[in-house]
Order: sequence, then C-alpha cells, then structure tokens
Amino acid sequence: MANNAIDLKNFTIDPNVLSEVSIDVMEKHTIIPLKYEQDILLVATAHPEDFELQSLLESTLNQSIRFVFCSATDIKAAILSRLKIKTIFGSLEEPDYANFTSIHVIQERREINPTVLSHLPDIPKIPDLVDLILFHGISHHASDIHMDPGPDSLFIRMRIDGVLHLFQQLPLTFMSPLLSTIKVYAGMDIAETRMPQDGQISVSIGDRSVTSDQPNQDVDIRVGSVATIYGEKLTLRILDSNKMDLTLESLGFNSKQLGLLEDIIRYPQGMLLVTGPTGSGKTTTLFSILNQLKGFSTNIVTIEDPVEYRMPWLNQVEVNDRIGLTFAKACRSFLRLDPDVILVGEIRDTETAQIAVQNALVGTLLLSTLHANSAIGTIQRLISLGLPRFWISATLTAVLGQRLARKICSNCKTKHKPNRAMLKRLGLPTNHDYWHGAGCEACLNTGYSSRTVISELLVVTDDLRNAIELGKTESDLIALAQKNGFDDFIADAKDKITSGITTVDEAFRVLKIQ
Repeated sequence: MANNAIDLKNFTIDPNVLSEVSIDVMEKHTIIPLKYEQDILLVATAHPEDFELQSLLESTLNQSIRFVFCSATDIKAAILSRLKIKTIFGSLEEPDYANFTSIHVIQERREINPTVLSHLPDIPKIPDLVDLILFHGISHHASDIHMDPGPDSLFIRMRIDGVLHLFQQLPLTFMSPLLSTIKVYAGMDIAETRMPQDGQISVSIGDRSVTSDQPNQDVDIRVGSVATIYGEKLTLRILDSNKMDLTLESLGFNSKQLGLLEDIIRYPQGMLLVTGPTGSGKTTTLFSILNQLKGFSTNIVTIEDPVEYRMPWLNQVEVNDRIGLTFAKACRSFLRLDPDVILVGEIRDTETAQIAVQNALVGTLLLSTLHANSAIGTIQRLISLGLPRFWISATLTAVLGQRLARKICSNCKTKHKPNRAMLKRLGLPTNHDYWHGAGCEACLNTGYSSRTVISELLVVTDDLRNAIELGKTESDLIALAQKNGFDDFIADAKDKITSGITTVDEAFRVLKIQ
C-alpha cells in the first residue's frame, strides 16, 4: 500500500481501467482506478488504511489492489470529469438521447446529437449538461429537480415518487454557468440573484413510445429561484402530462370509492372538494374527473395557477397577478359563460370560497382543492373561511381526502415481516403475508416504483347536512359519517397493505402515524 499522495489534476488516468470498477462502487466508496503497475491496479482513495475495503475490492475484482492517497474532493471531481458527465447519474440505465430537443422561451432550438453526448470532452459544454439533467429528470419521471448550492459543491437532487434522491454533487465551478444558462432558457433575469424569480422552459422530446391518443410530447418546466446563504437555488417543476394516465381507475381508488365518485361527478350541481397537502395528487385527480366529463355537450371552464395539464374541450384560464386576474375575479365572471362545470384550482381565501360556493348554489358543478388535514376537517376549514353553515350544507356534495403512497416495486417484490408494533398500531394481523421491495436497479434500490392514492371519501348525506347546520362537533360528524359507511385513511391504507400494493412503513410515512 502506498502512503504517498497524488494530485489528480496533474495525473493522467489510463482510460482503459475506468471500466474495471463500476460507477456505483466508485461513488459509494469515493475511489477511482488510475492505472496498472505490474499487474497491480492502482486505486485512489481518501482512506488508504482501509484494509477491509481493499480486501473487498480485491475479492470483487479478482485483482490485486494498491491504494494511493488522494483527497475525496479531487476524487469526486475526477469521477465527474473523467467519466464524461454522461454517467453522473450512477447506475441508472443510459437513456436514449436520440431525437431530444430543447425549445426555450427565447426561441432557441437545440438539436442534441447523440454522438456528441457519447463523447463529451473532459469539461463539457454547459448547455449539454443542462439538457442531460432535464432529460434524466423527465425520463425517470421526476416531479422536481432541485439545484442546491452548498459551501463546497452544487447538489443536484430529483424528487421521484415523492422522495428526494441525490443524483450528483458537482464542483462549485459548475454552479454559476449552469444556473445562469437555465435562467436564460427560462426567460429570467440572470443579473438578479437576490430576489425570487419565476420562469418557464418548454422541452420537446422525440418518440417516447406514447400512444396515438397522446400526440403532444411537449413538457413544460416551471423554474423558481431563491437566494440562499451559499448562492442561488433553482427548483424545476416538471409538468409532464404525457406520462399521466388521466383516468380515475388508474389512480388507485378502491371499487367502493370509485363507484361513489363516478356517481357524484354526474350530479348537475353541487361542490366536490379534493383535500390534502402539497404534492398529494389533488390536481391529477381533478383533471382525471374533467377528462371523464369533457366533451362537445359539456361547457367546462377552469381557473388555475398555473395551468398544468392542457386538455381539449376545456376553457382554461391562468391566474395572472400582474393584471389582477385572481381566482376570485375569474370565478366571479364564469357564470356569464354558461358553464356546466367550473374548476377552481384552489380555494385560498374567503373571497374565493364565497364566490365558488355561490356558483355551486345557482346550478353548476364546482370542483376545487383545499388544504385540510382530513375530509371531515374540511367542513371546519370552510367555516373558518367565513362561509355560513347553511351555504356549506346546501352546496357541499362530497369531500375527497387523499395522500400519495409509493407502490412496491414489482421487479423486486418479496415477502416481508413488518414491525409487530406497527402492525398492532394499524390493527393488522401478524399472521398475514406482507410484502416489500428488496431494492433493484429498476427502482433505484428504493423498493418502490410509482404511486397510488390512499384516500377517504366523505359523501354529504341529508343527516350530515342537518348536523352541519346545527353546528355539531367534528367528533359528532365523524361518528355520523362512519354510521353511514365512511372509511378513513387508515382503512384504505390497511386494504392496500394487505393487498400487497404498499408497505406498512410507507403508510406510516405518508399518514404520519405516531
């Protein structure tokens, strides 16, 4: 073992040895192979005294190893640059770069050449790096891409199935040009780094094997910036309607809820609210409903902030604070448009709540979202917004509360014994067969792939309307709803656990069970 240090910046790595060690192993142990010396593989590490790692590598590679010391920072930078950037996402399957085109709001069209991407120079062009990050985010169904500045590195993270994953750690030398390029593409002011900004990028991707009824391959990416103590942070929200199967059946509702929902959305008037925290799939559910209702015989108008899913047969309006176009102002004008269905993206304040309910009172089906902890809790939330109880009882048809839980990966699904205390907390039997994902390349070793809803559907019956008007407590309303067949989040979670759709751990995480 060599104790002398080397300077990777001035060291020529033999390109033929890079394939000797997988990217996963390099990044996990912060090592990089350098060259052969008399049939011994020289490997750079920050811990040359780690005999256990040396033994592990020699056993795995069936090859004698000699460690040389190098700083962890230099090794990470070498992995990034020497592996030509295209492998910065670890063991993920290499995407098909063909037919990838970025269309930016400045009307610049970038034609990405797969050959160029496969042979990037040691220091890649920043536009190529931007397109690679966007492509990986879209192709791996990330909902958000985070670019977080730190004291020594720029961290690229992606939210997949509701959970953030670290995809790469870039040297700070990449930060300024990378963020500035994205801001230019998004139509943002690159000179302004202190105040928050918003922008948008439109990305067009070639054939992604979508079906013939999804001809639109454009993906909108909303960009937001904020100044932090280490520099400017960017968050890119990917609004990819092409990956969505906008049908109620595909979202994971149980048969009882699905039947009730399909009846409710056929009512000619009333109000259906979908509640839950940010990122719980409320908008997707509402547009799955609209997708079922739309047609030449139905006049549907929406007010959204922003418009996430563009859909034919919908008259979609986007909030514009700069000209004073708010949810309330747009909603007030909708009755002059002879609507059958009105979608209000979110009820945020008293004014919007009052106007939305007034629309429902005069014979329109109104759909909207609201931040509330539960379906029953929505009633008190509406009261706190200043709505009279008799308005609520007269218009509220149903409340759908929902969360999103990750589904067990079908590729690595295996039997599993959950924690007995957790099973007891949920009221589940210990002698049942339960499942989890062991972790594989297809699910990024998380054990989960895609998501399903965990939901509760409160149908407002006549006796529940009377209880609302009489000012009954929340516990009284819950008892009355359960008497009428109401099933809460826990009941739906238990059903999905015993059916092998999700896990006990995931139910505890999503429902925040103590």
